[in-house]
Amino acid sequence: MQCTKCGHEKLSVIKVERNRIRRNGIWIVANDKDTRIVVCDNCGKRYLTETTLMSEVVFNTTTLKRYEKSVASGQTFLFEPEYIQ
Repeated sequence: MQCTKCGHEKLSVIKVERNRIRRNGIWIVANDKDTRIVVCDNCGKRYLTETTLMSEVVFNTTTLKRYEKSVASGQTFLFEPEYIQ
């Protein structure tokens, strides 16, 4: 993510509201999402972000490969992005 004010890419988490989302100024319980208050390290602008667990990365010792297992459906896909070592 990037700051909309300065374009900086480093945002730090100030606070995490576990299992809560904000809708129309009201906090609502949501068992599958967290809301984070983040601040831009460059200009100090603050944002609310929502975080959802989408998949679990599992290692198969038989095939020696990593797989992505969907939290919602349980389906498994090969997972080999170049940025994870």
